[in-house]
Amino acid sequence: MSSTSSQVAIAKANHTLPTRQSAYADSTVKSDPVISGYYAVRQVAVSRPVIPQGGQLFKDFDPAVQAILAGAKAPADALNGVAASWQKLLASN
Repeated sequence: MSSTSSQVAIAKANHTLPTRQSAYADSTVKSDPVISGYYAVRQVAVSRPVIPQGGQLFKDFDPAVQAILAGAKAPADALNGVAASWQKLLASN
């Protein structure tokens, strides 16, 4: 599962990010809109801080991302809703 060819096959089938850098050289991996969207932010991504509310952050985030990927919501609308719920969550402590 960790070879380049396996990572390419898994990425193509599941639209998931390969764990091997070499898999991103494959043109079909590069052209996948889900993979390329997430891959583009890897240079600026940072770990979220450890906070007591950490486990609750995905309650609103995961359904929003699923709605975006399914085309049910515009990315800005879905993520603005997540931001509003997080602001309420973080303000409560």
